[in-house]
Amino acid sequence: MAVTYNIKGTTNSSFKIGKQGNGSAELQTIQSPSGTNIVLSPGSGGLISIASNYTIPTADGSSGQLLATSGSGTLSFASTGFPQDLGVITGSASTFPIGTAPDFGAVASGENYIGPDFGEVNSNKSSVFDTVTHTSTETGSEAGPIIELYRNSASPADSDYIGQIKFQGENDTGSKKVYAKITGKILDASADSEDGILEFGFMKGGSNNISGRFRSDSLQLLNDTNLRVTGHTELGVVASDPSTTTNFAHIYAKDESASAEVFVRDEAGNVTKISPHNEQGEWEYYSRNVNTGKVVRINMEEMIKDLEALTGKKYIKYE
Repeated sequence: MAVTYNIKGTTNSSFKIGKQGNGSAELQTIQSPSGTNIVLSPGSGGLISIASNYTIPTADGSSGQLLATSGSGTLSFASTGFPQDLGVITGSASTFPIGTAPDFGAVASGENYIGPDFGEVNSNKSSVFDTVTHTSTETGSEAGPIIELYRNSASPADSDYIGQIKFQGENDTGSKKVYAKITGKILDASADSEDGILEFGFMKGGSNNISGRFRSDSLQLLNDTNLRVTGHTELGVVASDPSTTTNFAHIYAKDESASAEVFVRDEAGNVTKISPHNEQGEWEYYSRNVNTGKVVRINMEEMIKDLEALTGKKYIKYE
């Protein structure tokens, strides 16, 4: 049989709600009049306990703290393990203002945000995260916004890959493929003489292929990747002929009589000028042979004129 107790205020510390003798009494509902609070105030050193399983703190925590369990029945206010400075996230379907206030604020590490790492922001393909815009309101010359990929390795070494951006899609059977990727790489990890590489990879004939490397010392096109230029190519002059590189020939510009001229050099070291003019502006053939040590300069324009005089034919047409 349910019993209703009407209790008026009391300061008696030994006041109890219960049933004397055998049996038990159950308190199912505590209800206050409309607009008033229910206050549980244990005495000094006392605790508020629920079913003897959870002990609730009797004092408030600090601003921003959350209620955490010790795993053994004690609840307390804590900051560890929670992102504390998320602030207010505002924006629209096309903007997500990271880096400006209000913003994500200070998140110490990925572990404090989502599990062991950040994971997927959102796997819903129709979600707002199909497009993410990072906006900076910086008005000075400083860079911004900035995306930083930091490889915090305890043992950095030459040739280590240190960060990668993948461009993935599906093929016509629905299989997920990496069609292109940009990768950062360490060329030289030596302190105070570090060198880096940006490596470009593309799907080629169904297989991943490294097509080029932009190194600190050269731009390399690899694995049968061709160079196509719509426009013109400018070659700056070098001080001397290049050194021999196994399985490579060279095209380069070099000053001759204070004029930049174009030369080719084969693997053996033979050099031929392919911009065919001498300092008088006449057509000239030039070649230097490393085997014979001979350097040949032929005034082709004079030679053709002599040939025309002998044959009576015209081989040169001036426009």
